[in-house]
Amino acid sequence: MNGEKDKFAPGNKEKESPLGKILATVIVGGITLFLCVSLFCKFGKLLIPTLVFLAGGLLLLTIWLKGLYIYRYLYPAIIIIGIFTVYPIFYTIFIAFTNYGTGHLLVKESAKEQLLNSKWFVYENDDPLYAEFFIPEEYVTNLNEKWKAGYTEYQKSLENAENESQEALVEDKWVETETKIVSDSLKDLKLDEVIAFFFEKEEIEIDSDGLPLSNTLTEDVIVEASTDVVVYPKAYQATYFKQGHDEGFRLSEVSFDKLNEISNGKYLVSEKVRVTSEEDDYDYSDDSYYVALNDVVILKNALENLPFMLYDEAIGVEKNFLNSRTNEFMRKEKLFKEKEDGNIYQLTEGENGKYDYTTRVWEENRNGIFVVTTDGEKPTFWNEYDLPKLEYTYSMFKLSSDKEVERFLEENFSKFKLDENYVPSFEKIKGLKKHEIAKSDLSAVYAEIKDVNERIKEFNREIPAMKKAFLEQKRQEIAALNKTAEDEMGKRRVQIMTLKQEIKEMKRLSLKKAEHPSLVIEKIKENNKQIKILNNEIRRLKIDHKGRLVQLKSVDFPKMKKVRLSLEENSNIDFAEDKKIEPGYMVPIGLKNFTKIFTTRNITSPFLRVFVWTVLWSLFSVLTAFAAGLALALVLNAGDLKGRYFYRTLFILPYAIPSFITILMWGGFLNEDFGIINLATGITIPWLSDPNGILPKITCVVVNLWLSFPYQMIISLGALQSIDSSMYEAADVDGASKAQQFWRITLPLLLATLGPMLVGSFAFAFNNFGGIFLLTGGGPVMDPGVLPGQTDILISYTYKLAFGSNETDYGLASAIGIIVFFIIGTITFLQFKYTGAFKEVDNA
Repeated sequence: MNGEKDKFAPGNKEKESPLGKILATVIVGGITLFLCVSLFCKFGKLLIPTLVFLAGGLLLLTIWLKGLYIYRYLYPAIIIIGIFTVYPIFYTIFIAFTNYGTGHLLVKESAKEQLLNSKWFVYENDDPLYAEFFIPEEYVTNLNEKWKAGYTEYQKSLENAENESQEALVEDKWVETETKIVSDSLKDLKLDEVIAFFFEKEEIEIDSDGLPLSNTLTEDVIVEASTDVVVYPKAYQATYFKQGHDEGFRLSEVSFDKLNEISNGKYLVSEKVRVTSEEDDYDYSDDSYYVALNDVVILKNALENLPFMLYDEAIGVEKNFLNSRTNEFMRKEKLFKEKEDGNIYQLTEGENGKYDYTTRVWEENRNGIFVVTTDGEKPTFWNEYDLPKLEYTYSMFKLSSDKEVERFLEENFSKFKLDENYVPSFEKIKGLKKHEIAKSDLSAVYAEIKDVNERIKEFNREIPAMKKAFLEQKRQEIAALNKTAEDEMGKRRVQIMTLKQEIKEMKRLSLKKAEHPSLVIEKIKENNKQIKILNNEIRRLKIDHKGRLVQLKSVDFPKMKKVRLSLEENSNIDFAEDKKIEPGYMVPIGLKNFTKIFTTRNITSPFLRVFVWTVLWSLFSVLTAFAAGLALALVLNAGDLKGRYFYRTLFILPYAIPSFITILMWGGFLNEDFGIINLATGITIPWLSDPNGILPKITCVVVNLWLSFPYQMIISLGALQSIDSSMYEAADVDGASKAQQFWRITLPLLLATLGPMLVGSFAFAFNNFGGIFLLTGGGPVMDPGVLPGQTDILISYTYKLAFGSNETDYGLASAIGIIVFFIIGTITFLQFKYTGAFKEVDNA
């Protein structure tokens, strides 16, 4: 037995056979090499093969190095942690330093390929072409047989249907079956088996005898008999081609007398364009199945996606493509083209009205966009001096400016000689590059700015007086509005009294049986309905009255910013809306996403408000849940409580039900219009939609309390039962009251035990996406045009940035995610340090 133990002793140097190691090395190395080569050939990138190579190398090290033997057993866990934890962290950090988002979702090569292959210019003003499509008859014969069998079965099922619902099910099933029959019958159809003719259409004038007035018509021109005013002067045949990766149909002109010869033995599967007085060659009798154009999957794909190229036989080059609109085809050309010099050019209209690829498209790698320039030269950047308009400084939490206040302040500009052209000498240097500006001109601008800032300083000193005047003016306006509101409320109260008097009178007449009881009941119901409407109107007028007072108290009078001459970057890039080129591509942008958070006002103010609410939400969620859970635990821990096991089970139920179901259930209960709480009380309370956001925030905390208190109750019960009862006995002997025992014994001992769990609960609440998003969706709206809502926390705000319905900004969302990580990490570290969770316990 001792020999077996010594075998695994650290000092034992038993000789090991290398054969197993060599075999394992060959297997691991072979698999690693195969995966690296396969992945590189598939994606053409080195990142994934490099990671696979490193993973294989790590496994080989655990085979050959004795000190790493233990890691061969941990290897699966290391790989899983690397894939699902380490990689997402590093990828998020990488994305935070890029412009990855709407308009920049592709790498440069993919964006360039999409630009060249998916952007088209359609000649909307040109006349369209009209198409006829033919396929071999054997496909249609096979289709007919399957369709007839299916249709017969459908008729039998329809006859056996017992009611309308069964008939509807049978009809729905037949639609699916018919679609499948068409798809299965034509799945082997190849593009080179499709024949397509395209026709020009031209309207002509006719005389009184119905003869065309134009003498230019040739004998092979087909006239549409139904109108006698439409002709088809030219026809084209679409010939299938495949060259390398490109395939499609090339159009060339064909004479009309060859059309029937070419389409002989083929079946028309589209609308028929040519209509003549001659006998129709196509059989549409009941024995045949007419294939609708939209049912033929391959033809539909051809119409939607495949390029039909018009071919110019004179010079033998492909000119342009066709764009389908049902059975009408318009000429189209690629909007961008890569020429022989390797550069991209945009299709542009010339002075003669013709389009050609003359405008050079440049890659602007600083922002990841394709651009055109105003001078046709390479994008260049330079610095210019910029003088901003007169602006105001609001508090950091102010989301938008107060236009009414600003208009009031602007009325006083003339007193301080402030206007739009407040620095006249700036016009001399405006639009000039920095190195082109004379020092004397720049000195004159700085001198005027210094004088303007002195006047702004005087203006800001007068703001308290202007605020007082503004508030007095608003109070007078509100007093007038309130007087009107009081009059309106008085009229409605009189109407209510009249209606109540009528109800009393109707009840009296009913007792005397002067009127039929049913008529009296209807009249009383109608009067009560009117009373309810009038009461709601009175309530609304009162709310408006209070709202005006609150709005007056919250008026924020800003101060004017000092004027500063700043350097702004300008370029020769044409940023006109019609010159914008999409898509862009992803590029590194440094710290721009982080600086945007703290320097862009419409991002900074919402971010700060969301951050403050997130901290408050986490704090109140933990405190309320812990307080409720501890209170219940103290009650249920009492030895003299009857049925305490039943109560323990009962209070655990909210924790046992999945939280997302509970949250959605509460969302229904608290709905303003049809929620059970409002219906039961008869009062309309905007639990989740109050515009000021206070009530929805309180509601979120209360709903989270319902979800969280069972967990806090469970851990508190366990901690209470671990406290030595002798401590309470000693406290009783010393004359301590129950309250003193709780504050001096129970709570300190509980916090020592539960401190780390409360820290974890705080971190969970900080990132409790479901608790907010499922209940309120982050709403109500914080301010028009602002992305986060009143109840959004940082994680839900990040989600909206990354996966919003309009535009996404993964880079900015990743930057906020990193900030959230550091915030939670810092708070958790400090809380663990404060609670002593890092201290080691000596169990010796």
